[in-house]
Amino acid sequence: MVVLTEVISPRAVAARAETVAARAYDIRSLEILCRVVCNEYREWRTEQRGLAVASVDALMWEARNFLAWYTDRTGVASFAELGIGDIDAYFKMRAPGLRRRSLKDVSERLRSLLRYLHRTGRTTVDLAPQIIMPRLYAYETIPSALSPEQISAALKSTREDTSPMGLRDYAILQLLST
Repeated sequence: MVVLTEVISPRAVAARAETVAARAYDIRSLEILCRVVCNEYREWRTEQRGLAVASVDALMWEARNFLAWYTDRTGVASFAELGIGDIDAYFKMRAPGLRRRSLKDVSERLRSLLRYLHRTGRTTVDLAPQIIMPRLYAYETIPSALSPEQISAALKSTREDTSPMGLRDYAILQLLST
């Protein structure tokens, strides 16, 4: 059994309650800021830029995620101090488990948001050009080598074709597989 022997004065309780209330107010004001910026951004992308609903939804998810992350991290109700170090930290948090294609999508969405924040005067520096996107190569998802099972299956299917082209394909595959 635990016996509490410490007596907390009513003044200390009131001070603690004020601190908790101030923190809750700060969190609420940060949420409101994020909501206002997101609503304006959605309107700008939809009405002024004419993007489709699906495109705007993808942009909005990233915008909400980034803005909430930034305000939680800094506790500041402004984006004026946003810098490239913050962007790098966001990517470090966001990147694990993403492929290059997904990282490029995140980069494009963040560029769009940062461009908007700068155009509306919420950031002093346009950070969008400083985001370097990963390079994607054509046919990079095509495997460079076939597994032995895939080679056997290809040889088996071409072996059954007795036409001149089928025999040619079989001979070529036979040469390539050895």
